[in-house]
Amino acid sequence: MAEVASSSTTTGTPIDWIRRSRQLVIQNKRNWLMAWEVAAKAYQELLMDMCWQKLAPNLPYVKSLF
Repeated sequence: MAEVASSSTTTGTPIDWIRRSRQLVIQNKRNWLMAWEVAAKAYQELLMDMCWQKLAPNLPYVKSLF
């Protein structure tokens, strides 16, 4: 992805600002998705470890309590 070539955030045309704003939105979405995937994988590993050690609750039984 091409980066906007500007030495400062206070210089440049409004078009440069719009391009930079769009680039930041795309980067933030990508970072958020990557963080979500890492958290989901860590949770899955934790759940598998708990099941292996027989520490995980019986989820259907717990759900029936509420």
